[in-house]
Amino acid sequence: MNCASLDTDCLDIGSGLRTEKQRSFVPITVAGLNPLCMKWLFPGLMLALVIGPQPWARPFYFGQMFVLLNDLAAAIIVFTTFRARLWPLVLIFGIVFAKVISIVLPSAGTAYVLLADILIFLAGGIIALQQHRLVYRQLMALCTFCVVFMVMQVAGFGGVSQILSTDYVAFSRLPDIQTTLFTPLEDIVYDVKVFRPA
Repeated sequence: MNCASLDTDCLDIGSGLRTEKQRSFVPITVAGLNPLCMKWLFPGLMLALVIGPQPWARPFYFGQMFVLLNDLAAAIIVFTTFRARLWPLVLIFGIVFAKVISIVLPSAGTAYVLLADILIFLAGGIIALQQHRLVYRQLMALCTFCVVFMVMQVAGFGGVSQILSTDYVAFSRLPDIQTTLFTPLEDIVYDVKVFRPA
C-alpha cells in the first residue's frame, strides 16, 4: 500500500501492515481559527448586547458587526467540530439565505433569528464540553465586572456608571444619579418595571 501521498496519513497496524487515513477536507486556515473563535464567542455576545444598543454606536452599526462576527465564529466552531457531516453546511447556508431574504422580506428575519440561535446554542454546547476551564474563566471575569459596575452605580460614581441603564439605552437619557449604597431600604423608591440591575 502506497502511503507516500501528501493527502494521506500512514498508520502502522500489527506486524508491518500499514493503512491510510484520509485527512479532513477542512482547510487548516479554518481549523486554526477554532480556538480563537471559542475564546471570542462569549465576549462577542456580551459586546453585542452591551455596545450594540448604545445610542452612540447605532450610526456605526457596531451591533450588526458584532452579531455577524458572532455568527461567523459560531459557524466555524460547529463546522470544524462536525467536519464530516453535511448538516452544519445546510444550517449555515440557511442562516445566510434567511439573512439575505430578510432584506427584501422582513418576515424572513424570524427564520434568521431562529437558525442563528440554534447555531449559537450548538457552538456554546461545544465550548462548554471541550473548554470548560475557558467558560469558567470568562464567567468569573464577567461576574467580577458586573459586581464592580453595580457598586459604582449604587454609589453614584458618575455618568459613566449609568451608560448601561435602561433609560440611557432606550431613551438616550441618563437617569438621576443618586447614592443608594448606604441608604435604608425603607427610604428607597424604585420603579418595578426596571428593578433589575443595569
